[in-house]
Amino acid sequence: MTSTEVENLRKLDSKELRSFVLTSAQNERHHMMRVLYGLQEIERKRLHLEWGFSSLHQFCVEGLGYSEGSAARRVQAARLLRDVPEVKAKLEEGTISLSVAAQAQSFFYRESKMARSYTSEGKRELLEKLDHKTSRETEVELLKLSPQALPQERLRQVTPEHQELRVILDAEMIQALEDFKALASHQLPNGTHQEVLRLALRTATEALRKKKLGAGRKAQARGENASAPQSPKNPVIHNSTPTTVPRRISGPWRSSRFISVATKRAVWERDGGACAYVDPETQRRCGAKLRLEFDHHPVPFARGGKSVAQNLRLAYRLHNAYEAEKMFGKYRDPRVNAGTC
Repeated sequence: MTSTEVENLRKLDSKELRSFVLTSAQNERHHMMRVLYGLQEIERKRLHLEWGFSSLHQFCVEGLGYSEGSAARRVQAARLLRDVPEVKAKLEEGTISLSVAAQAQSFFYRESKMARSYTSEGKRELLEKLDHKTSRETEVELLKLSPQALPQERLRQVTPEHQELRVILDAEMIQALEDFKALASHQLPNGTHQEVLRLALRTATEALRKKKLGAGRKAQARGENASAPQSPKNPVIHNSTPTTVPRRISGPWRSSRFISVATKRAVWERDGGACAYVDPETQRRCGAKLRLEFDHHPVPFARGGKSVAQNLRLAYRLHNAYEAEKMFGKYRDPRVNAGTC
């Protein structure tokens, strides 16, 4: 609003101001619906992957400027709107808020993970019960239906260097924590939960790194050949669209998919342990650090690409699949047509 518009607001009487705010709230909900339908279409076409984002949530935060919480609510509400189109009227009228819609969609997802999927009719019936309810009332209602639907974990900034993580631990996790604390008691005789978790994470990270990239000394002792890695600060950026790609190659002369430990390590260090996919238009790099795979690029393995550092990059799993689908089309299991699947 301009300074003149703000000044004019101060001149309104109580009735006029109330009408102004009610109208503005209705317009806000209208624009919110446009955003939700837009997010639906982006996810359906998987455009966030093309634009270099690892998830729709990341696009909302880094591409649209929403906070983490605001992004999560919009993504979940867009998915609820996709699954239960009838919720549109409730969101437009404000009888179900964005927060409640997001809570409901999260609840349905958790229930499906526990093999208790709701039918479309069941979802509509539950949403009727959540009409005009606050977020807290919704949480209580959902816990009545499923005691296992505990509050989700939450990460909250406490200081510029510290965050508070709230998680619910089940009996198995508590026992595992106590077992690790006992095993580490010589290193941490009076260790706090924070110290024990730090040591557990360091131990697990090192073990997983060795499993994924190999124990360095053995690989170096074998003298495996790989290109010299670049600094993670300046990783090689791979454009997602190769200029020339050979036709699909098959047969016994085809190169091996095997990637040596030394090559994996070289690629990992060169790409900084992050997805190297780049949006060809904006040159935005994805940079995701989860669910990474070694992707044959620019020449795909199916078209004769070799398993050498120069033809490999780290790619987030969905980016890897998205690129393969663009090049080869959607995967169709040959067993389906053969009647064996």
